[in-house]
Amino acid sequence: MLKLNLLLGCSFVAQFALGQPIDPPRFPFYSCDFPKPDSVDVSGDGIADLVVIGMGGISTCDKPVSLGTCHVVVRTLPGTQLLGRLQPMGGRDVCGFASGETIPAQFGAVRNDPEIPRYVFMDGEVRALTWTYGRNGTSPPQMPHMAQRVFVFATTSGERTRYGTFTMKHSGNENTVRIRPRAEFTGDKPYVVR
Repeated sequence: MLKLNLLLGCSFVAQFALGQPIDPPRFPFYSCDFPKPDSVDVSGDGIADLVVIGMGGISTCDKPVSLGTCHVVVRTLPGTQLLGRLQPMGGRDVCGFASGETIPAQFGAVRNDPEIPRYVFMDGEVRALTWTYGRNGTSPPQMPHMAQRVFVFATTSGERTRYGTFTMKHSGNENTVRIRPRAEFTGDKPYVVR
């Protein structure tokens, strides 16, 4: 009987001890700190053409996160498209131009039947900033090389299409970029990027 009482007493103490709340270790919560979405009028017609918006990237599944990535992208809004390049195996990618490069005239116009257009306007986005977070280290927001180029847009209002260029600028450690309109052009003759 003594053994039974001792056994019951020990199990009661063990259950009581295991049932007590234990404060979990405190780790800082890592995540992306995105700016509010920002719409931008690059054509100057009073209608927003682009939006700067944050997007989560990939991260490890552990808690707290060992490593994760964040992105800010510049995306087209309805009525606006970015000049993209057709890929040989299909698909399209938004293309950026360096200063001194020539943007072709009439973009996707086909002059001969066997000729395949190289450029086309498309709905799309450009990754403007990337940074990392997590307990294994962080990196500050940085612009990828592609985001440092000049981009061509076409915006349509009624029957009129306007063409222009813009660049992106990142200042300091902010998690956003500023859109800077550059030049407008007609699109009926080649345009040299400045």
